Amino acid sequence: TYQLAVDCANLASGDTVELRIKVKTRSASSSQEVFYATYSHTQGTDDVKLSPPVPAPFEFIATLKQTAGTGRAFIWSIYEY
Repeated sequence: TYQLAVDCANLASGDTVELRIKVKTRSASSSQEVFYATYSHTQGTDDVKLSPPVPAPFEFIATLKQTAGTGRAFIWSIYEY
């Protein structure tokens, strides 16, 4: 089981990011999206975004894509339980 954590403190007005998680349910299956979230503009005091815990025995793919605004750096982690 894995969980994505992304610090969105660097988001500013006009910025937008997409967070996605894909997993495989069987070793021979293709990856499927199980989590999607989008965040825009300054996030205030709620800077760290956490995905729900995701069971992923075969594959776990997490992506962050900035779709609007100035390119930013983001601190992120993946927690394994």
